[in-house]
Order: sequence, then C-alpha cells, then structure tokens
Amino acid sequence: MESFDAFFDYFFKTVDPNNVTSAYKLNPDSYHEPYWFEDWTPVEAKTFIYRSNKFVFALGILYMIFLYLGPKLMKNRKPMELRKPLALWNFFLSAVSILGVYRGSFDYLSIWIKGGHYEALCLT
Repeated sequence: MESFDAFFDYFFKTVDPNNVTSAYKLNPDSYHEPYWFEDWTPVEAKTFIYRSNKFVFALGILYMIFLYLGPKLMKNRKPMELRKPLALWNFFLSAVSILGVYRGSFDYLSIWIKGGHYEALCLT
C-alpha cells in the first residue's frame, strides 16, 4: 500500500490535470519529440479508451467465432503455402520490436540513472 500512495503523491505533485498539454510534457528530459499518435493528453486518452471498449469487445467476439468456425471451414481444404508471408511478418515484427526498444530505452535509462531502480520501475 505504501508504494501505491507514493505513486499518487508523485503523480499529483508532478501533474496538474488542468495544465497538461501532453503526456510527453511530463518528462522534460525526453530525448525525442512524440509522434502524432503519441501526443495525447490524459483526458483524450481516457476518452478514447472509454469510447472504444465496445469495438474491442466486438472484435473479441468475432475472433472467438473465427476460432470455432475456421477449423470447420478449412477441414477439407488443401493446406496453404504460407512460408513467404510468415517470413515477411516475422521480419516486420522484429523490425518494429527493435524500433520500440530503441525509442523507449533512452527515456527509461535516463529515469533509471536519475531516480534509481524504484522510480524507473514503480513510479513511471
């Protein structure tokens, strides 16, 4: 419970919800400017999450239907040759993962160096 209180103390001392222009403005030591899809205020992010939950639920239901019907539809069909599309997908996934680590590692390490292990893992 102590770490939970410490988080809220840190958050409310750092963030004035009436004066936040972007989540990236919270970290003035950021090594990069946000991309267009990263520059959301906390209010915009919360609104997006609340408005999109029905859509995500519908996608989950469609996925469950596909899991049930997919094997039945493909039962008597010849297997598809997916070696090249899967290789392309794996390359794309690896490239995006490498870019994500590169993008986030500078900010994360700067927080770790300045604030230590507790701040880097518990307060950010």
